[in-house]
Amino acid sequence: MNNYTKKLQLTFDPFELGTNSRDFFAGGNRQELLDRILKHLCYSSSMVTVQGCLGAGKTTLANWCRESLGEEAVCTLVTATLFMNRTQFLEKVQQQLSLNSGPENTQEPGNTVRQLADQLLLEAKSLIVLVDDAHELGCDVIEEISDLLTNSNIKVLLLGESQLGSLLENTLSVELHDRVAEFELDNLGSDDTIDYLRFKLASAGYSKSIPVAGGRLGELCNSSNGVPGAINALIADELAKQSVASTPGVAGLVLAIPGIHYWAVAIVLLVVLTALIIFQDPVVEDEMPVALSELEQESDRIQIPVFIETTEDDSAVVVEAVQSNEPADTPVVVSSSANQSPEPIAAAAEVELVGAVRETSGQETSSPQAPQSETNPPLVNEPALAVVAETPVASVPVELDISAFEQALLSSPSDNFTVQVMGSRSESNVQEFVQYEADSDNSGYFETRFQDRPWFVVVLGNFEERNAAVEAIDDLPQSLRTLQPWIRTLGDIQSDIRRLHASN
Repeated sequence: MNNYTKKLQLTFDPFELGTNSRDFFAGGNRQELLDRILKHLCYSSSMVTVQGCLGAGKTTLANWCRESLGEEAVCTLVTATLFMNRTQFLEKVQQQLSLNSGPENTQEPGNTVRQLADQLLLEAKSLIVLVDDAHELGCDVIEEISDLLTNSNIKVLLLGESQLGSLLENTLSVELHDRVAEFELDNLGSDDTIDYLRFKLASAGYSKSIPVAGGRLGELCNSSNGVPGAINALIADELAKQSVASTPGVAGLVLAIPGIHYWAVAIVLLVVLTALIIFQDPVVEDEMPVALSELEQESDRIQIPVFIETTEDDSAVVVEAVQSNEPADTPVVVSSSANQSPEPIAAAAEVELVGAVRETSGQETSSPQAPQSETNPPLVNEPALAVVAETPVASVPVELDISAFEQALLSSPSDNFTVQVMGSRSESNVQEFVQYEADSDNSGYFETRFQDRPWFVVVLGNFEERNAAVEAIDDLPQSLRTLQPWIRTLGDIQSDIRRLHASN
Protein backbone atom coordinates (compact mmCIF):
# COMPACT_ATOMS: atom_id res chain seq x y z
CA MET A 1 0.00 0.00 0.00
CA ASN A 2 1.37 3.45 -0.93
CA ASN A 3 2.20 6.01 1.73
CA TYR A 4 -0.45 8.41 0.47
CA THR A 5 -3.06 5.65 0.70
CA LYS A 6 -2.35 5.38 4.45
CA LYS A 7 -2.03 9.12 4.94
CA LEU A 8 -5.38 9.88 3.27
CA GLN A 9 -6.94 6.79 4.90
CA LEU A 10 -8.09 5.36 1.57
CA THR A 11 -9.64 1.91 1.48
CA PHE A 12 -7.60 1.12 -1.65
CA ASP A 13 -5.37 2.91 -4.13
CA PRO A 14 -7.77 4.29 -6.76
CA PHE A 15 -4.93 5.48 -9.02
CA GLU A 16 -2.96 2.24 -9.20
CA LEU A 17 -2.17 1.11 -12.73
CA GLY A 18 -4.57 -1.58 -13.91
CA THR A 19 -7.10 -1.02 -11.12
CA ASN A 20 -10.64 -1.35 -12.44
CA SER A 21 -13.00 1.34 -11.20
CA ARG A 22 -15.47 0.04 -8.66
CA ASP A 23 -17.96 2.65 -9.84
CA PHE A 24 -18.57 4.11 -13.26
CA PHE A 25 -17.58 7.72 -13.86
CA ALA A 26 -20.56 9.20 -15.65
CA GLY A 27 -18.97 12.57 -16.44
CA GLY A 28 -17.43 13.65 -19.71
CA ASN A 29 -20.45 12.25 -21.65
CA ARG A 30 -19.42 8.74 -20.67
CA GLN A 31 -22.83 7.76 -19.31
CA GLU A 32 -24.46 8.93 -22.54
CA LEU A 33 -21.93 6.93 -24.56
CA LEU A 34 -22.54 3.82 -22.46
CA ASP A 35 -26.31 4.09 -22.97
CA ARG A 36 -25.95 4.41 -26.75
CA ILE A 37 -23.62 1.40 -26.94
CA LEU A 38 -26.01 -0.75 -24.90
CA LYS A 39 -28.90 0.28 -27.14
CA HIS A 40 -27.06 -0.83 -30.28
CA LEU A 41 -25.94 -4.11 -28.71
CA CYS A 42 -29.45 -5.01 -27.58
CA TYR A 43 -31.62 -3.81 -30.48
CA SER A 44 -29.52 -3.88 -33.65
CA SER A 45 -27.36 -6.28 -35.60
CA SER A 46 -24.60 -3.72 -36.17
CA MET A 47 -20.98 -4.18 -35.27
CA VAL A 48 -20.22 -1.55 -32.62
CA THR A 49 -16.79 0.03 -32.34
CA VAL A 50 -15.33 2.42 -29.77
CA GLN A 51 -12.08 4.21 -30.58
CA GLY A 52 -9.97 6.13 -28.09
CA CYS A 53 -6.34 6.81 -27.29
CA LEU A 54 -4.28 4.71 -24.90
CA GLY A 55 -5.51 5.31 -21.35
CA ALA A 56 -8.84 6.81 -22.42
CA GLY A 57 -10.81 4.22 -20.41
CA LYS A 58 -11.86 1.69 -23.05
CA THR A 59 -11.31 -1.33 -20.80
CA THR A 60 -13.37 0.28 -18.03
CA LEU A 61 -16.14 1.00 -20.53
CA ALA A 62 -16.09 -2.63 -21.72
CA ASN A 63 -16.36 -3.94 -18.15
CA TRP A 64 -19.30 -1.68 -17.42
CA CYS A 65 -21.04 -2.73 -20.64
CA ARG A 66 -20.85 -6.30 -19.43
CA GLU A 67 -22.06 -5.32 -15.94
CA SER A 68 -24.95 -3.25 -17.31
CA LEU A 69 -26.30 -5.98 -19.59
CA GLY A 70 -26.85 -8.26 -16.61
CA GLU A 71 -29.22 -11.14 -17.34
CA GLU A 72 -30.35 -9.78 -20.70
CA ALA A 73 -27.39 -11.26 -22.53
CA VAL A 74 -24.37 -13.52 -22.14
CA CYS A 75 -21.19 -11.48 -22.52
CA THR A 76 -17.58 -12.46 -22.91
CA LEU A 77 -14.62 -10.10 -22.88
CA VAL A 78 -11.54 -11.09 -24.90
CA THR A 79 -8.32 -9.07 -24.92
CA ALA A 80 -6.72 -9.21 -28.35
CA THR A 81 -3.01 -9.70 -28.88
CA LEU A 82 -0.84 -8.83 -31.83
CA PHE A 83 -0.39 -12.36 -33.19
CA MET A 84 -3.73 -13.88 -32.22
CA ASN A 85 -4.98 -15.94 -35.17
CA ARG A 86 -8.49 -17.09 -35.97
CA THR A 87 -8.29 -20.38 -34.08
CA GLN A 88 -6.75 -18.79 -30.99
CA PHE A 89 -9.46 -16.13 -30.94
CA LEU A 90 -12.29 -18.67 -31.10
CA GLU A 91 -10.65 -20.85 -28.45
CA LYS A 92 -10.33 -17.81 -26.20
CA VAL A 93 -14.04 -17.06 -26.65
CA GLN A 94 -14.87 -20.68 -25.81
CA GLN A 95 -12.71 -20.52 -22.70
CA GLN A 96 -14.35 -17.32 -21.49
CA LEU A 97 -17.80 -18.82 -22.06
CA SER A 98 -16.79 -22.05 -20.25
CA LEU A 99 -17.59 -24.10 -23.34
CA ASN A 100 -16.06 -27.54 -23.84
CA SER A 101 -12.85 -26.93 -25.76
CA GLY A 102 -10.95 -30.08 -24.79
CA PRO A 103 -9.55 -32.72 -27.17
CA GLU A 104 -12.77 -34.71 -26.94
CA ASN A 105 -14.60 -31.86 -28.64
CA THR A 106 -14.12 -32.49 -32.35
CA GLN A 107 -16.26 -29.58 -33.55
CA GLU A 108 -14.80 -26.44 -35.01
CA PRO A 109 -14.52 -23.70 -32.33
CA GLY A 110 -16.67 -21.42 -34.44
CA ASN A 111 -19.47 -24.00 -34.63
CA THR A 112 -19.51 -24.40 -30.85
CA VAL A 113 -19.88 -20.64 -30.39
CA ARG A 114 -22.66 -20.48 -33.02
CA GLN A 115 -24.55 -23.31 -31.33
CA LEU A 116 -24.49 -21.41 -28.03
CA ALA A 117 -25.81 -18.31 -29.77
CA ASP A 118 -28.69 -20.30 -31.31
CA GLN A 119 -29.52 -21.82 -27.91
CA LEU A 120 -29.59 -18.39 -26.27
CA LEU A 121 -31.91 -17.11 -29.00
CA LEU A 122 -34.55 -19.61 -27.84
CA GLU A 123 -34.26 -18.01 -24.39
CA ALA A 124 -34.63 -14.49 -25.86
CA LYS A 125 -31.02 -13.68 -25.05
CA SER A 126 -28.08 -12.58 -27.12
CA LEU A 127 -24.45 -13.64 -27.13
CA ILE A 128 -22.23 -10.56 -27.10
CA VAL A 129 -18.49 -10.74 -27.71
CA LEU A 130 -16.50 -7.75 -26.43
CA VAL A 131 -12.96 -7.44 -27.84
CA ASP A 132 -10.54 -5.09 -26.12
CA ASP A 133 -7.37 -3.85 -27.92
CA ALA A 134 -9.08 -4.83 -31.16
CA HIS A 135 -6.67 -2.67 -33.19
CA GLU A 136 -4.07 -5.46 -32.75
CA LEU A 137 -6.19 -8.11 -34.47
CA GLY A 138 -5.14 -9.58 -37.80
CA CYS A 139 -7.22 -9.59 -40.95
CA ASP A 140 -8.17 -13.27 -40.56
CA VAL A 141 -9.66 -12.65 -37.12
CA ILE A 142 -11.62 -9.66 -38.40
CA GLU A 143 -12.98 -11.84 -41.20
CA GLU A 144 -14.02 -14.52 -38.66
CA ILE A 145 -15.77 -11.90 -36.52
CA SER A 146 -17.58 -10.67 -39.65
CA ASP A 147 -18.76 -14.20 -40.36
CA LEU A 148 -20.01 -14.66 -36.79
CA LEU A 149 -21.87 -11.37 -36.98
CA THR A 150 -23.46 -12.18 -40.36
CA ASN A 151 -24.39 -15.84 -39.95
CA SER A 152 -25.38 -16.15 -36.29
CA ASN A 153 -27.13 -14.43 -33.44
CA ILE A 154 -23.92 -12.89 -32.11
CA LYS A 155 -23.31 -9.21 -31.33
CA VAL A 156 -19.82 -7.74 -31.38
CA LEU A 157 -18.26 -4.72 -29.65
CA LEU A 158 -14.70 -3.81 -30.68
CA LEU A 159 -12.69 -1.37 -28.58
CA GLY A 160 -9.34 -0.10 -29.81
CA GLU A 161 -7.12 2.83 -30.70
CA SER A 162 -7.48 5.11 -33.70
CA GLN A 163 -6.03 2.62 -36.21
CA LEU A 164 -8.99 0.31 -35.62
CA GLY A 165 -11.08 2.35 -38.06
CA SER A 166 -8.55 1.95 -40.87
CA LEU A 167 -8.20 -1.78 -40.14
CA LEU A 168 -11.96 -2.35 -40.50
CA GLU A 169 -12.21 -0.18 -43.59
CA ASN A 170 -9.53 -2.24 -45.34
CA THR A 171 -10.87 -5.62 -44.20
CA LEU A 172 -14.67 -5.53 -44.06
CA SER A 173 -16.86 -5.71 -47.11
CA VAL A 174 -18.58 -2.52 -48.15
CA GLU A 175 -21.97 -3.87 -47.11
CA LEU A 176 -20.82 -4.88 -43.64
CA HIS A 177 -18.75 -1.73 -43.13
CA ASP A 178 -21.87 0.36 -43.71
CA ARG A 179 -23.46 -1.46 -40.75
CA VAL A 180 -20.69 -0.51 -38.32
CA ALA A 181 -21.78 1.85 -35.54
CA GLU A 182 -18.69 3.89 -34.67
CA PHE A 183 -18.22 5.84 -31.41
CA GLU A 184 -15.38 7.98 -30.06
CA LEU A 185 -14.24 7.96 -26.43
CA ASP A 186 -13.14 11.58 -26.03
CA ASN A 187 -10.68 12.94 -23.49
CA LEU A 188 -11.99 14.80 -20.46
CA GLY A 189 -12.30 18.58 -20.30
CA SER A 190 -10.78 20.62 -17.47
CA ASP A 191 -13.92 20.61 -15.32
CA ASP A 192 -14.53 16.93 -16.03
CA THR A 193 -10.94 16.16 -15.00
CA ILE A 194 -11.50 17.73 -11.57
CA ASP A 195 -14.77 15.85 -11.22
CA TYR A 196 -12.98 12.64 -12.22
CA LEU A 197 -10.36 13.11 -9.48
CA ARG A 198 -13.06 13.75 -6.87
CA PHE A 199 -14.90 10.66 -8.09
CA LYS A 200 -11.78 8.45 -7.87
CA LEU A 201 -10.93 9.64 -4.35
CA ALA A 202 -14.55 9.29 -3.19
CA SER A 203 -14.68 5.72 -4.49
CA ALA A 204 -11.83 4.94 -2.06
CA GLY A 205 -13.56 6.60 0.89
CA TYR A 206 -12.05 10.11 0.72
CA SER A 207 -14.65 12.88 1.03
CA LYS A 208 -12.46 15.98 1.55
CA SER A 209 -11.17 18.38 -1.08
CA ILE A 210 -8.49 17.17 -3.51
CA PRO A 211 -5.22 17.10 -1.49
CA VAL A 212 -3.22 19.03 -4.12
CA ALA A 213 -2.66 22.80 -4.25
CA GLY A 214 -4.76 24.61 -6.83
CA GLY A 215 -1.89 25.81 -9.02
CA ARG A 216 -0.18 22.44 -9.02
CA LEU A 217 -3.49 20.70 -9.69
CA GLY A 218 -4.01 22.88 -12.76
CA GLU A 219 -0.55 21.96 -14.06
CA LEU A 220 -1.27 18.26 -13.64
CA CYS A 221 -4.62 18.55 -15.41
CA ASN A 222 -3.04 20.36 -18.35
CA SER A 223 -0.20 17.81 -18.56
CA SER A 224 -2.63 14.89 -18.63
CA ASN A 225 -4.49 16.31 -21.66
CA GLY A 226 -7.68 14.88 -20.17
CA VAL A 227 -6.61 11.23 -20.56
CA PRO A 228 -7.79 9.28 -17.48
CA GLY A 229 -4.77 6.96 -17.54
CA ALA A 230 -2.39 9.93 -17.56
CA ILE A 231 -4.43 11.66 -14.84
CA ASN A 232 -4.09 8.59 -12.61
CA ALA A 233 -0.33 8.37 -13.12
CA LEU A 234 0.34 12.08 -12.54
CA ILE A 235 -1.83 12.46 -9.44
CA ALA A 236 -0.42 9.25 -7.92
CA ASP A 237 3.11 10.54 -8.43
CA GLU A 238 2.23 13.92 -6.90
CA LEU A 239 0.55 12.38 -3.84
CA ALA A 240 3.51 10.04 -3.35
CA LYS A 241 5.95 12.99 -3.37
CA GLN A 242 3.83 14.90 -0.86
CA SER A 243 3.63 11.85 1.37
CA VAL A 244 7.41 11.37 1.38
CA ALA A 245 8.07 15.08 2.01
CA SER A 246 5.73 15.12 5.01
CA THR A 247 7.04 11.91 6.61
CA PRO A 248 9.02 12.62 9.87
CA GLY A 249 12.70 11.94 9.46
CA VAL A 250 12.42 11.96 5.68
CA ALA A 251 11.55 15.58 5.06
CA GLY A 252 14.93 16.65 6.40
CA LEU A 253 16.63 14.51 3.78
CA VAL A 254 14.65 15.97 0.88
CA LEU A 255 16.25 19.12 -0.49
CA ALA A 256 13.00 20.67 -1.57
CA ILE A 257 13.59 24.18 -0.17
CA PRO A 258 11.68 26.91 -2.00
CA GLY A 259 13.77 29.59 -3.68
CA ILE A 260 13.47 32.15 -0.85
CA HIS A 261 14.81 29.64 1.65
CA TYR A 262 17.98 29.18 -0.36
CA TRP A 263 18.78 32.89 0.15
CA ALA A 264 18.06 32.66 3.87
CA VAL A 265 20.49 29.77 4.28
CA ALA A 266 23.11 31.61 2.23
CA ILE A 267 22.81 34.75 4.39
CA VAL A 268 23.18 32.76 7.60
CA LEU A 269 26.32 31.07 6.30
CA LEU A 270 27.76 34.43 5.22
CA VAL A 271 27.17 35.95 8.67
CA VAL A 272 28.86 33.00 10.39
CA LEU A 273 31.87 33.20 8.07
CA THR A 274 32.22 36.96 8.61
CA ALA A 275 32.10 36.51 12.37
CA LEU A 276 34.88 33.93 12.24
CA ILE A 277 37.11 36.29 10.25
CA ILE A 278 36.46 39.36 12.46
CA PHE A 279 36.85 37.65 15.78
CA GLN A 280 39.83 35.49 14.88
CA ASP A 281 42.62 35.63 17.52
CA PRO A 282 45.42 37.96 16.16
CA VAL A 283 48.00 36.13 18.26
CA VAL A 284 47.57 33.08 16.10
CA GLU A 285 48.42 35.13 13.00
CA ASP A 286 51.58 36.55 14.63
CA GLU A 287 52.76 33.16 15.72
CA MET A 288 52.33 31.55 12.33
CA PRO A 289 55.78 32.55 10.85
CA VAL A 290 57.54 31.24 13.97
CA ALA A 291 55.63 28.01 13.83
CA LEU A 292 56.38 27.61 10.17
CA SER A 293 60.12 28.22 10.64
CA GLU A 294 60.25 25.68 13.45
CA LEU A 295 58.36 23.25 11.32
CA GLU A 296 60.83 23.72 8.46
CA GLN A 297 63.78 23.00 10.78
CA GLU A 298 62.27 19.97 12.43
CA SER A 299 60.48 18.46 9.49
CA ASP A 300 61.99 15.45 7.79
CA ARG A 301 60.40 16.47 4.50
CA ILE A 302 62.85 17.51 1.77
CA GLN A 303 62.43 20.77 -0.10
CA ILE A 304 64.00 20.39 -3.51
CA PRO A 305 64.06 21.89 -6.98
CA VAL A 306 62.40 19.72 -9.58
CA PHE A 307 62.54 19.04 -13.27
CA ILE A 308 59.22 18.02 -14.81
CA GLU A 309 59.06 16.44 -18.21
CA THR A 310 56.17 14.78 -20.02
CA THR A 311 56.56 11.88 -22.36
CA GLU A 312 55.62 12.18 -26.02
CA ASP A 313 52.22 10.63 -25.48
CA ASP A 314 51.56 12.92 -22.51
CA SER A 315 50.44 9.89 -20.50
CA ALA A 316 52.60 10.56 -17.43
CA VAL A 317 54.75 13.22 -15.79
CA VAL A 318 58.19 12.23 -14.43
CA VAL A 319 59.47 14.33 -11.58
CA GLU A 320 63.18 13.96 -10.89
CA ALA A 321 64.43 15.43 -7.63
CA VAL A 322 67.83 15.64 -5.99
CA GLN A 323 68.09 15.17 -2.29
CA SER A 324 69.73 18.14 -0.59
CA ASN A 325 70.04 19.51 2.90
CA GLU A 326 70.49 23.04 1.57
CA PRO A 327 67.57 25.36 0.88
CA ALA A 328 66.70 25.36 -2.80
CA ASP A 329 65.67 28.52 -4.60
CA THR A 330 66.20 27.26 -8.11
CA PRO A 331 63.38 27.76 -10.58
CA VAL A 332 61.18 24.86 -11.59
CA VAL A 333 61.72 23.95 -15.22
CA VAL A 334 58.89 22.33 -17.14
CA SER A 335 59.21 20.77 -20.57
CA SER A 336 56.10 19.52 -22.33
CA SER A 337 57.76 17.88 -25.31
CA ALA A 338 61.13 16.75 -26.58
CA ASN A 339 61.30 19.57 -29.11
CA GLN A 340 60.57 22.35 -26.67
CA SER A 341 63.35 23.90 -24.61
CA PRO A 342 62.84 24.18 -20.86
CA GLU A 343 61.76 27.59 -19.60
CA PRO A 344 61.75 28.92 -16.06
CA ILE A 345 58.28 28.90 -14.63
CA ALA A 346 58.69 30.30 -11.12
CA ALA A 347 61.61 31.19 -8.91
CA ALA A 348 62.01 29.69 -5.43
CA ALA A 349 59.48 26.97 -6.19
CA GLU A 350 59.40 24.18 -3.68
CA VAL A 351 57.96 20.70 -3.91
CA GLU A 352 57.36 18.52 -0.89
CA LEU A 353 57.43 14.86 -1.60
CA VAL A 354 54.54 13.69 0.55
CA GLY A 355 53.21 10.83 -1.59
CA ALA A 356 54.70 7.46 -2.23
CA VAL A 357 58.39 7.79 -3.32
CA ARG A 358 60.20 5.15 -5.32
CA GLU A 359 63.97 5.12 -4.71
CA THR A 360 66.19 4.18 -7.61
CA SER A 361 69.09 2.27 -6.16
CA GLY A 362 72.44 2.18 -7.94
CA GLN A 363 71.60 5.24 -10.13
CA GLU A 364 72.49 8.87 -9.86
CA THR A 365 70.51 11.55 -11.54
CA SER A 366 71.18 15.24 -11.41
CA SER A 367 68.74 18.03 -11.96
CA PRO A 368 69.22 20.49 -14.84
CA GLN A 369 71.87 23.07 -14.14
CA ALA A 370 70.35 26.19 -12.70
CA PRO A 371 71.98 29.58 -13.23
CA GLN A 372 74.92 30.03 -10.83
CA SER A 373 74.78 32.88 -8.37
CA GLU A 374 75.97 33.70 -4.90
CA THR A 375 72.60 32.85 -3.47
CA ASN A 376 72.30 29.74 -5.53
CA PRO A 377 75.26 27.40 -4.93
CA PRO A 378 75.74 24.39 -7.21
CA LEU A 379 73.72 21.40 -6.26
CA VAL A 380 75.40 18.28 -4.90
CA ASN A 381 74.55 15.09 -6.71
CA GLU A 382 72.93 12.56 -4.42
CA PRO A 383 70.96 9.38 -5.03
CA ALA A 384 67.93 10.50 -7.00
CA LEU A 385 64.33 10.15 -6.07
CA ALA A 386 61.75 9.73 -8.81
CA VAL A 387 58.04 10.33 -8.52
CA VAL A 388 55.70 9.22 -11.27
CA ALA A 389 52.41 11.08 -11.27
CA GLU A 390 49.73 10.01 -13.68
CA THR A 391 47.97 12.74 -15.56
CA PRO A 392 44.17 12.78 -15.41
CA VAL A 393 42.70 10.48 -18.01
CA ALA A 394 40.12 12.10 -20.25
CA SER A 395 36.65 10.78 -19.65
CA VAL A 396 35.44 8.42 -22.33
CA PRO A 397 31.75 8.65 -23.31
CA VAL A 398 29.81 5.64 -22.13
CA GLU A 399 28.43 3.62 -25.02
CA LEU A 400 24.68 3.33 -25.14
CA ASP A 401 23.31 -0.10 -24.32
CA ILE A 402 21.38 -0.46 -27.56
CA SER A 403 20.85 -3.10 -30.20
CA ALA A 404 22.79 -3.32 -33.43
CA PHE A 405 19.72 -2.17 -35.36
CA GLU A 406 19.33 0.91 -33.14
CA GLN A 407 23.04 1.64 -33.61
CA ALA A 408 22.53 1.46 -37.38
CA LEU A 409 19.66 3.94 -37.10
CA LEU A 410 21.83 6.34 -35.08
CA SER A 411 24.73 6.12 -37.54
CA SER A 412 22.58 6.85 -40.61
CA PRO A 413 22.05 10.40 -41.97
CA SER A 414 19.35 12.16 -39.99
CA ASP A 415 17.62 13.43 -43.14
CA ASN A 416 16.99 9.89 -44.44
CA PHE A 417 13.53 8.34 -44.27
CA THR A 418 12.08 5.07 -42.98
CA VAL A 419 8.63 3.49 -42.74
CA GLN A 420 7.05 2.94 -39.33
CA VAL A 421 4.93 -0.19 -39.54
CA MET A 422 3.54 -0.63 -36.04
CA GLY A 423 4.15 -0.22 -32.30
CA SER A 424 3.34 -2.37 -29.28
CA ARG A 425 3.89 -2.62 -25.51
CA SER A 426 5.16 -6.21 -25.83
CA GLU A 427 8.77 -6.56 -26.95
CA SER A 428 8.38 -10.32 -27.48
CA ASN A 429 5.42 -9.75 -29.80
CA VAL A 430 7.39 -7.17 -31.76
CA GLN A 431 10.36 -9.52 -32.08
CA GLU A 432 8.09 -12.22 -33.44
CA PHE A 433 6.46 -9.74 -35.81
CA VAL A 434 9.84 -8.65 -37.20
CA GLN A 435 10.91 -12.27 -37.63
CA TYR A 436 7.82 -13.56 -39.43
CA GLU A 437 5.92 -10.56 -40.81
CA ALA A 438 8.58 -7.97 -41.63
CA ASP A 439 11.47 -10.26 -42.49
CA SER A 440 13.94 -7.96 -44.24
CA ASP A 441 17.55 -6.91 -43.91
CA ASN A 442 16.45 -3.32 -43.34
CA SER A 443 13.68 -4.02 -40.84
CA GLY A 444 13.87 -4.02 -37.07
CA TYR A 445 12.58 -2.21 -34.03
CA PHE A 446 13.69 0.37 -31.50
CA GLU A 447 12.56 1.15 -27.97
CA THR A 448 11.07 4.45 -26.85
CA ARG A 449 8.51 5.63 -24.30
CA PHE A 450 4.81 6.34 -24.67
CA GLN A 451 2.98 7.79 -21.64
CA ASP A 452 5.96 6.84 -19.44
CA ARG A 453 5.79 3.17 -20.39
CA PRO A 454 7.98 1.09 -22.76
CA TRP A 455 6.91 1.25 -26.39
CA PHE A 456 8.53 -0.83 -29.16
CA VAL A 457 8.30 0.48 -32.72
CA VAL A 458 8.90 -1.53 -35.91
CA VAL A 459 10.42 0.35 -38.85
CA LEU A 460 11.26 -0.82 -42.34
CA GLY A 461 13.90 0.48 -44.76
CA ASN A 462 16.41 3.32 -44.91
CA PHE A 463 15.75 5.69 -47.83
CA GLU A 464 17.54 8.81 -49.00
CA GLU A 465 14.44 10.09 -50.81
CA ARG A 466 10.89 10.33 -49.50
CA ASN A 467 9.50 9.01 -52.79
CA ALA A 468 11.42 5.77 -52.25
CA ALA A 469 9.71 5.34 -48.88
CA VAL A 470 6.31 5.93 -50.51
CA GLU A 471 7.05 3.24 -53.09
CA ALA A 472 8.14 0.86 -50.29
CA ILE A 473 4.74 1.24 -48.63
CA ASP A 474 2.98 0.48 -51.92
CA ASP A 475 5.05 -2.70 -52.26
CA LEU A 476 4.15 -4.02 -48.80
CA PRO A 477 1.84 -7.03 -48.57
CA GLN A 478 -1.80 -6.39 -47.74
CA SER A 479 -1.35 -7.69 -44.18
CA LEU A 480 1.15 -4.90 -43.46
CA ARG A 481 -0.66 -2.15 -45.38
CA THR A 482 -3.70 -2.68 -43.17
CA LEU A 483 -1.57 -1.48 -40.25
CA GLN A 484 -1.46 1.97 -41.88
CA PRO A 485 2.34 2.39 -42.04
CA TRP A 486 3.64 5.95 -42.30
CA ILE A 487 6.88 7.73 -43.16
CA ARG A 488 9.26 9.19 -40.56
CA THR A 489 12.64 10.88 -40.75
CA LEU A 490 15.56 9.10 -39.11
CA GLY A 491 16.37 12.32 -37.23
CA ASP A 492 13.04 12.03 -35.41
CA ILE A 493 13.73 8.40 -34.50
CA GLN A 494 17.30 9.18 -33.44
CA SER A 495 15.94 11.81 -31.05
CA ASP A 496 13.57 9.22 -29.52
CA ILE A 497 16.41 6.74 -28.95
CA ARG A 498 18.79 9.31 -27.45
CA ARG A 499 16.07 10.80 -25.24
CA LEU A 500 15.25 7.38 -23.79
CA HIS A 501 18.86 6.56 -22.90
CA ALA A 502 19.52 10.08 -21.60
CA SER A 503 16.64 9.66 -19.13
CA ASN A 504 18.08 6.32 -17.99
